[in-house]
This record gives sequence, structure tokens and C-alpha cells, in this order.
Amino acid sequence: DSPAGPGRAAGSTVERIVVEGPAVERTNRSGRSGADGARAWEPAACWVELAGERVSCGWVRVPLAEGSRVSLRVAVLRVAPRRRGAPLPPLLYLGGGPGHSVIARLSRDLRPLLSLAEERELIFVDPRGTGFGRPTLECRESGPLEDSLRRCHERQSVDVDPSEFTTAAGVRDVEAVRRALGIERWDVLGTSHGARWALTALRDAPQAVRAVVLDSPVPLEVDLIAQLGSNAQRALDRLAELCAAQPPCAEAFPSPRDDLLRVAAELREAPLRTSGTVIDMDRFVRGVLGLLYAPARAAYLPQLLHRAAAGDFEPFLQLEAGLAVDEFFLGAHLSVQCAEEAPFTSLEAIQRADQRVATELRAVLSGRSYLEDCRLWKVRPAAARENVAVRSEHPVLILSGELDPVTPPDYAEAVRANLPAARWLRVRGASHGLATTACGLRWIDAFTRAPEKELSLDCPDLGVAAPSPLAPTGELQVELPLRFLTSAPDREELERLQGTP
Repeated sequence: DSPAGPGRAAGSTVERIVVEGPAVERTNRSGRSGADGARAWEPAACWVELAGERVSCGWVRVPLAEGSRVSLRVAVLRVAPRRRGAPLPPLLYLGGGPGHSVIARLSRDLRPLLSLAEERELIFVDPRGTGFGRPTLECRESGPLEDSLRRCHERQSVDVDPSEFTTAAGVRDVEAVRRALGIERWDVLGTSHGARWALTALRDAPQAVRAVVLDSPVPLEVDLIAQLGSNAQRALDRLAELCAAQPPCAEAFPSPRDDLLRVAAELREAPLRTSGTVIDMDRFVRGVLGLLYAPARAAYLPQLLHRAAAGDFEPFLQLEAGLAVDEFFLGAHLSVQCAEEAPFTSLEAIQRADQRVATELRAVLSGRSYLEDCRLWKVRPAAARENVAVRSEHPVLILSGELDPVTPPDYAEAVRANLPAARWLRVRGASHGLATTACGLRWIDAFTRAPEKELSLDCPDLGVAAPSPLAPTGELQVELPLRFLTSAPDREELERLQGTP
């Protein structure tokens, strides 16, 4: 996810990915899409290189909507098991956003997931409207936001209806992928909005799923837009509490919260021009949230805030440079959010939730801007069922991080309440997206090997020794080390942080 999480990714750089060929195709009267209509799987040269892995890529043709004669192509990347005769079911990964390409991120922050390919095939699917599928709902228009969004919507609507780019449509897409690949059942790992996608798959295609991992989940029934600001504020406050509990941090940086509020207020009044760049309040606050996503970078946040409050923004610029800028498809993002979230909130709900956000941060953290964006990005409201909790008897592992600024542990608790065969692992010292961490990968691998058995939570790589195994329907809290650092990172450490997911 972008630093804005599953909510609005303001400030994201939009990079257009060009795929040769027609954006959409229309079936002839026989229902076939031209000469290639009989081929469900269309091989393609792989879009990313993954050294050491046996990889194949291709498209699966899917209808724009049920019964539609307009077809889209969904991009799929397959990683073969390293061991022949792999005994485990394939694992489907569903990524966050919405609006990000999963496949493009495989060579960067999602690369650790490849360690799961030892004895299973891994399958990565770009959500419709993103990445290497056709068409993409990118918005490359320039100018004021209102004008550019309106023109982008008009341009995209010539060939497709943006209302059809939803999470439920995404479930139909991965079902078409599963059938095209001849897979009977698979395990599913979903992160952030991908966890909502996985929950929707449990509801709409339960027969295709064996076991599910919900990493930093988003329940269907929560008012995500209204809570964007308060969720971020909660994580920032928790960061300050953890610093206060560590004497070296508390002594060196006695008030990270006050430091942040002071810097935000000053940048609101007068953006800073330094080192050939401009730092305004929006950039600084979103940058801090982006750094909070990874504990390796969050370890420097109290120091960074303290030095910024003293007028030294060099640590911020150094660490911000390590934040990956993903390809982002704004139209695909808004098609989901404006159909599935905006119809189930209101200005009053957003204003009530924003009362929990510091006044100095409210303009940046509030989800209020979605109401205007969705007025311009016209899509049909989703059916009421898209705001109803998903219930399932499938075995599920839920992972949540204490410092998550977007999908707090409360969300995991709400999801678990409707999944009687779920277990919940709450991780202190972790943030958003545990699936790419060393311990998270170990737990996911162990769970998907034996979803019905107790789960050992030991993680020797980080010195984590859990007090007991996690029962199939249990709940445990595990402590991951997060020690705040009082000295600035040296050059070698900065280079390491550049590559930290």
C-alpha cells in the first residue's frame, strides 16, 4: 500500500504501463473473442525478472461484467515450486491498495514472498484496471484535480464502465484464473485491501478456497473512509507511548507527539524550501506515516521528529528517499472506494471521527476528500452486501500489527468475530503488512502447511520465543523487538533501509 494505505493515495506518482494490443475486445455472436477466443490462458513474455525462480506469465480473458460482450485481460504471474512434486496447494496472493499492481511490486517490496515457493506454486494477479492487464484505469491528465478527474473519467468511460472495477468483480476474475490454470482449490493470502478481496472470495467462491491468511485486514462493514484520520492518529500516539516506555528514547526525545504537531503547524503556515526541494505539511505528515509502515525505519521516527522540530529536515529527507513509489492507477482506486466505501459513510460520520485527530493534522489525515473525489468519479454504489460482515467456517490466520496506521488491530478483531475457525495473532512492534517480514513468512508457511493444527510462533531469526502455540481458534500477542534509535543512521544503514520492504 501507499502511505495513505487502503484509503486515498494522495501525492502518489502515476506511472503509465503500456501493454501492446487493444484495450478491450468485443465478442462476436458466438461468444468468442475473435481468433483467440477459445484460449483461456494466453502466454506472454514476463513483465518482471525474478532471478533464480521458474516464472511464467500470461493473460486470462474475462468479461467486463457478467454476460457482457466486452472482455478484459487480467495479468497473471506464476512462480513454480522449487521442489518437484510439490505437496502443497497453490497459494494465491491478493495485494493491497486498491490501485496498485501486484506484479510490478514483486521485484521490490513483495519479493520476500518468493520464499514461500519452496513446495507450492505461487500465483500473483494484477487487479483489473491496474498493472499489466488491459485496460488500465490510469489517470494521466494534468491540471487542477477537479478538471483532471472529470476528464479522466470521461476518457475511460469511452471503452469501459468504471463501475465494473470492483472487489466482487475481482473475485470473478481470480475464479476465471483458477479455472484457466486447472486448479481445484488454493490457499489465499491477502494483505490490506487484498484481505478484503480474500474475504469477498470466502463469501462468493468458498468452494475454491482451502485456507486463508488475512494480513492487516479490512472488514467489509467498517466505515474506512471516516476512520482514516483516527486510525492514523492512533498509530502516531502509540509510537509516542512506546518511546516513553524506553528510557533512552524518552530521555532524548521527550515528546514526539508535540514535535510532530509543531512541525505540521509550521509547515502549514510556511512550506520549507531546502536541498532543492519543497517540504509542505502534506508531504511531511504522509512521509512520517510511510516510515511508520516498516519497523526498521520507524525506529528512527522519534529522532526524526525531534530534529525536524529543531529545523533539521535532513533525517526526514534521507529516510523518505527509501520509500518506494509504486505505479498507482487512480481510476482503479476510485472505482473501488467510490462504490464500496463512499456510499456507506457521510460527512457527519467523517467529522465525528475526525474529532479524535489533532487539529494540526486533520487536513492531511481526514478521509473527507473522498466525498469530493467520488462526486467526480461517478460509479454505481455497491450493493448493500458489500457493507456486511463476511461469515465463513474456513480455517483462517489473521495477522495484525500494533503500530498499523491504516488497519488497526480493532479491524482484525471485528473480522475474527465472524470467522469461528479463525485464529488471531496480534504483533507488538509490527505495523502494516506482516506477510513480507521474516516472522510473518514463517507463520504463513507453517499455517498453510497444516491449517487445522496448532501453530508454533517461535521465530529464531528475531529472537522471538512465543509462550505457547496458537490454537486453531485462539488469540495470542507476540512481541517483536522495536528499539528506538537515538543516533542517526550511517551510510551503510541508509543503504540497507533503501531496500527494506
